[in-house]
Amino acid sequence: MGNPTTRDRFFCAKIIQKTKGRVIERFISFCKEHKRADIAEQIEYFALFEGFWLDFDAGSDVSALEAVERFILPNAQILSSGFTFSHHQQEFTDMLIALANGDRKIYSVYDKCTISRFLGQSLYKELFASGIIKKELSREEPLKRVRKERLKKGLGNYKIEDKVLFCDSFTRFWYTFIAPNFALIKSGEEGKLLEIIKSGFEKFVSLTFEMLCEKLLAIKLGRQIISSGSYWSKNSEIDILAIDEECRYIAAEVKWKNHAVCKNILTHLQKKCAKERLGVETFALFSKSGFSKELLKMQSEKLLLFDLKDFEEFIRRSLHSPTFPAYL
Repeated sequence: MGNPTTRDRFFCAKIIQKTKGRVIERFISFCKEHKRADIAEQIEYFALFEGFWLDFDAGSDVSALEAVERFILPNAQILSSGFTFSHHQQEFTDMLIALANGDRKIYSVYDKCTISRFLGQSLYKELFASGIIKKELSREEPLKRVRKERLKKGLGNYKIEDKVLFCDSFTRFWYTFIAPNFALIKSGEEGKLLEIIKSGFEKFVSLTFEMLCEKLLAIKLGRQIISSGSYWSKNSEIDILAIDEECRYIAAEVKWKNHAVCKNILTHLQKKCAKERLGVETFALFSKSGFSKELLKMQSEKLLLFDLKDFEEFIRRSLHSPTFPAYL
């Protein structure tokens, strides 16, 4: 069994393009090439089609979901040739479906697939080497064990786990929706599949929005960030946890919803940070659809609120700038 060194060993180059650079850079480049009617559609198109060879003409009035209905589903059987493997086709497919639809933790995949850890480690090695997926390292501190002191129940076998990110959006879309429901394509039931995609699309876009928000936060803070990313532990998940050069902690929650964010989201975030004893000084909230009047009144240096207008402003400036901000 050979060890592939490029993703082209697995994927059809005409369907999937390699993605390079940081996510915010890729987003700006995508915006230059594929202009949409508004920033929400721009983010949805990026969350869905980044990495996909866009050789169809989707007018500016065609939404991301309409593009899926018109261009992806009718051609899914042809596109599937770009998601074939030279060996262990079913095992690779099962792993990627589990990663796309689960909590993305590396070892969780074995709970959802009938794959041994020995084989799984080999398949992971190839997937990482080929540039299909990459690791998102855990930032959880190891448990501090006191000699002769028993750990709390359930912590004895607990292991800190890294997570997995897909290297491009369209591959993640394929294994979230198309691959696990390919029987509907074969039976000509694209309408049913479209409804499945519609029901899960908001959640699907959320991860991309979260990654973009992490970079926008660093820019908006206007100070050096020494560590940033999502944070997870046995008991909590925080969308964004950033640490600046003075070791001040900033925690953020990201919501891609069609309704305004209310104070309960802030309260929940504060409770999670207190539970993890993170010593957060500043909280930030990102929202697709704005904020409640109560939250807007609370906005301050310790509570930062960002919506799509902040993205519009950043993209507008970036598209007219010859270089990206140095602090990205």
